[in-house]
Amino acid sequence: LEASLSEVSHARVMASDGWRLVDEHLSGPPIQSLVLVDPPYEMPDDLARAVRLIGQCVRRDPSVVVAVWLPIKDLAGFDAFRCDAEDAARGAHLLTAQVRLRPLTDPMRLNGCALVVVNPSFEFRKTAEAVVEWLARDLGEAGALGRVD
Repeated sequence: LEASLSEVSHARVMASDGWRLVDEHLSGPPIQSLVLVDPPYEMPDDLARAVRLIGQCVRRDPSVVVAVWLPIKDLAGFDAFRCDAEDAARGAHLLTAQVRLRPLTDPMRLNGCALVVVNPSFEFRKTAEAVVEWLARDLGEAGALGRVD
């Protein structure tokens, strides 16, 4: 990631506890920011922590872009996260790009994934649609779905 962003003068790559970094780096004056959240989802509260982080970022800077990657194992958990993220975003635009690689019949499997983005750019939707359609078509089982909401 550092190599890919090396020529972007205003980009910073930080390897640390991401939950703590947001506290440290969003405490100053608002700046154009992208917060990318990709927790390990090993702790039972990682989804709740991601929702709290969305709220914290949006309260600090309503224009911040927050992108949260999450696994899709079952529809109930996925829908609950989206509803909670929408509440935490406090009216900011929320886009969900999801890929369901197989039917959501076994919640013990990784059945797909999603990227939930607060304040996405206008151009992002078109790119996300192309990506999720490709992933579903080329990597999914029969009935796979790629969708952007």
